[in-house]
Amino acid sequence: MHGKHKIIAFIICTVLFQHSCNLWRSNCIELDQRVEFNETTTYILNPINNLMPSYDTICNGIKYTLGVVESRIKFIVTNDTNFSCDRLTIGMPLPDKYKNRKIRLVPGWGKFVQVKYDWYAACFSREDDFIIDCFFKFRE
Repeated sequence: MHGKHKIIAFIICTVLFQHSCNLWRSNCIELDQRVEFNETTTYILNPINNLMPSYDTICNGIKYTLGVVESRIKFIVTNDTNFSCDRLTIGMPLPDKYKNRKIRLVPGWGKFVQVKYDWYAACFSREDDFIIDCFFKFRE
């Protein structure tokens, strides 16, 4: 490979690596980040069945819902079809390589499995199939 082609190949590999989870390295939203929002009457149920005030936001063109406690982000969830994590997207069946990981079931909420770093894929269907409905990060 010539010098110019090596640089282009390096840039492409770097971009692909950094976007394996769209939000992971974007720094526009992170758990425990301090945020200021007006009062809300909208709440979201998190994976341990607690309601928390929620706010919708868009980061890098992807819509997220944030669960906020005491002005800190404690729950980040998206069902935006433009989001991907570890080559997984909304609406796709969970690949076999993840089925040997611990799939947690929370009655009244759904089932979820860790897919990458602190990102989880969740399914809210009662069926045995695991079709990805959303991705989330969570901290108590």
